[in-house]
Amino acid sequence: MKKIKTKNWQGNEDIKKVLLNRKIVGVRYMDENEVAGLLWNKSAVVLILDNGVRIFPMSDDEGNNAGSLATTDKRLKTIPAARDFEGVVF
Repeated sequence: MKKIKTKNWQGNEDIKKVLLNRKIVGVRYMDENEVAGLLWNKSAVVLILDNGVRIFPMSDDEGNNAGSLATTDKRLKTIPAARDFEGVVF
């Protein structure tokens, strides 16, 4: 197995401060205004933490569109980005 190198940068500590020991208190898809504000054409799932931080997947580091989340749950292997708003509950 190839060893994955991680960058040793200040952001590693920032990530811990934002995520470590937090609790997810809400889950929803982005609404149409949020999607439009990011100039995307897909809606991402949003995880809302107990400290008010919202986390959502992007297709790349530049934020070009919404992304999907992979899981290890056998019943829900992927949480998809919504490609249209029909049937999506905001």
